[in-house]
Formats: sequence, C-alpha cells, structure tokens
Amino acid sequence: MNDWASQIFKSFEQVFREDVTENLAGGSLLSACESPIERAFGVSFMLLHGYMHGRPSISGSFFLSSGAPQMFMIPQFETGPYRVDFLIGWNIGKHMQTSIVVECDGHDFHEKTKKQAARDKSRDRALSAEFARVLRFTGSEIYADPVGCAAQAHANTDELFWA
Repeated sequence: MNDWASQIFKSFEQVFREDVTENLAGGSLLSACESPIERAFGVSFMLLHGYMHGRPSISGSFFLSSGAPQMFMIPQFETGPYRVDFLIGWNIGKHMQTSIVVECDGHDFHEKTKKQAARDKSRDRALSAEFARVLRFTGSEIYADPVGCAAQAHANTDELFWA
C-alpha cells in the first residue's frame, strides 16, 4: 500500500507542479491578476476547488448555460466605482446565488496609513451592502499560506451557498 501511496503522490505532485508553474507564469485567465499575491491566491483557490469539486469557472461572467450549481471566480471584477481582486461564488444557471469579495492586500496600499485604513473600511461597508461578505487577506498571510487563505474563502462561499 505504501508503494501505491508514494506513486500516487509523485503523480499528483508532477501534475500540480506543472499546473502551478503555468498559472503563476500568467498562462491562464488569472493573467488578469495584478500582483504576485493575487496570482498565488487565485492559483491556490483553483487547485483547492479542483481537488474537491472540479475547476471553478474563471471568466468575466458568472452566468453559465448549465442548470447545475457551479462555483465561479472572477479576478478584477468591476462593481460600481470599485474593482475587487476576486468575486467568488456559486450560481445556478443564470442566477447568482451567493458571492463574496476577496481582497489581497499588499502592505504598500493598505493600512500603511490611517487614510488608507479608513478608505478600506469605507469600501468594505459599501461592498458588504452588495455582496454577502468581504474577506481581506494581507500579503504576509497569502505568502505564508496561500492554500490556507484559499481554504478560508472556499469555506465561506460554501457555507453561504449550502446553508
């Protein structure tokens, strides 16, 4: 049994290494991501979701022709005066059921000054009126554990949809 486990692990490791390398290099729809921490989060989310349910839909639209529930992830989603790093949620056909906003905050642009912190809090309140939740991860959090951050976002989205 141990030999099989080792072989399966090696096989998955190779596939994931190639997939991660391609996606981090910008060879996917995640090329819309504007920073390395956004790309790390996006790739981690895709791999985590794919491991559990199959790849999420990554596009500029969350409307699918299928009537089956499907998770979507839209990088650099524009809503009103804002552009959010990721809009993630579940839909059924043309009906968006739940969605959360995920922001990946680099230190230079977020909470370095009181003005930046106030802007982010105001933005979060406005986005919370439209979307179920706003999750913010610092660049340090994503750098230390990108899959852990993706798992938190995935759990929040699942909790809202399947509740």
